Amino acid sequence: MDGHSNHHRHHSARSGHDSFQADEIAAQRAWEMWKSSEPDNWDRALDERERIIKHNPKAWSKAMHQIDEEEAKAKALAPQVVEHQSGAADRHLDKSHKDSQTSAADRLRDEYLAGRPGDRQDADKQRIEPQSEVKLHPGYAPHSKFAPETPASPAYDSAYNEPEPEFYGLDLGIIKAGVKGGSLDLGVNVGVASTELQLGQETRVDAEFMPMGGPLHARAGAGIGFNRDGVHSQVGAGANFFNLVNGDADFGVNAGRHTGVSGDVRGNVWPVHVQAAAGADVSPDGADAYTGANTGIANVFDVRAGGHVNADDNSGVGAGVGLKLGDKTLDFGPSISTDGNSTVRPQVHLDPGNEGDPTFYPTGDRVLDAGQPPKS
Repeated sequence: MDGHSNHHRHHSARSGHDSFQADEIAAQRAWEMWKSSEPDNWDRALDERERIIKHNPKAWSKAMHQIDEEEAKAKALAPQVVEHQSGAADRHLDKSHKDSQTSAADRLRDEYLAGRPGDRQDADKQRIEPQSEVKLHPGYAPHSKFAPETPASPAYDSAYNEPEPEFYGLDLGIIKAGVKGGSLDLGVNVGVASTELQLGQETRVDAEFMPMGGPLHARAGAGIGFNRDGVHSQVGAGANFFNLVNGDADFGVNAGRHTGVSGDVRGNVWPVHVQAAAGADVSPDGADAYTGANTGIANVFDVRAGGHVNADDNSGVGAGVGLKLGDKTLDFGPSISTDGNSTVRPQVHLDPGNEGDPTFYPTGDRVLDAGQPPKS
C-alpha cells in the first residue's frame, strides 16, 4: 500500500434498490465536494470514492455516467454569446480563456474519476516540498511494445509512481550526487545498467538492467520512508523477455493513517499467465482483508477465485470462484452484506457477465477489482 492508500480496492457484495440509490446519491455528492474550493472537501471526496468503489462499484459507475450525461446536456444548452463589435484579438483571448477553463475542468474530472489526487490532495504538501513529474517506466508498456503493462500494485505505485521532489546537486549523466527532498541522493548510470541510493527521509536502493527500456528489462528495489501519513516501506522486483516470459512481485507495509500490508505477484510464460493479490488494512474508516488470484491461457480461458471481509460502515464478507471463456464470464459464491450495519443481506451468487464486469469478490486483478475499465 502506498502512503495515501488510495490504491487498495476490493468488492463487497451489496444488493437492494435502496442501498444502490443511496450509493448513487453519495457518489454525486462526492463529485460536488471534489469541485469545491475547500481542501477538506477534497479529502472527503476521495475517501467517499474509495468507500463506494470498494462496496458498490456498479453504483459508482452508474452515477458517474449520469453526471457525464447531465454535464454534456448543460454544455449543449448553454447560451451562445454573439459579440458584434468585438475585435479579432478580443475573440481570440476570450476563446483561449474558455479553452483553458475547459481543459482545467477536464483535468479535474479525469483526476477524480481515475482516483488520482493530482495537485489537489497534496496542495499543502506542495507548498513545502517542490514536486516534479511522475517517473516514466520505459521497461513497461506503452513505452515498450514488447513488455507487459505497468504493475497495478499499491507497493509498486508507492515506490515508483509518487511525484519526486526536485533534485539539487551534480548530475553528469553517468554519475549524480546531491539532495532530493529530505534525502541524500547518489546514482550511477552506465547505459545498460543503473543504480540509485537514497538516505534520509526516503532511504532506498534501486537497481535496473536496461533502464532505457526495450524487449529486455529487469528491476529490483527496496526502501523505507516517512511522510505526513506515516511510515511506508516497499520491496519489489520484475523482469521481462520480449513479453513472452515476464514476472513482477511487489510487497508493501504501512503504519500510520492507514496501517496494513499488501502483496502482488504476476507471471507469464506465453500463453499461460498467473496473477495474485492479497492484503489487509486498518484505518479510521474501518478494517478489511482480501485475497484473490487468477490464471489462464492467453485471452481465451481464465479461472479466478478470491475472498474478502470488511468491518466498516457497511460490513460484509464474501468469497467466490469464476470462469472466463472468451469475453463471457460466470461467477459463483456466497456473500453477506449489510446496509449501515443494520440490515443484513445474505446472498448466493450465480452471476453471468462479460469480460471487464466487476465481480462480488477479489480476482487478484486490481484494475478489474477497482471497477476500472480494462487496459487496452
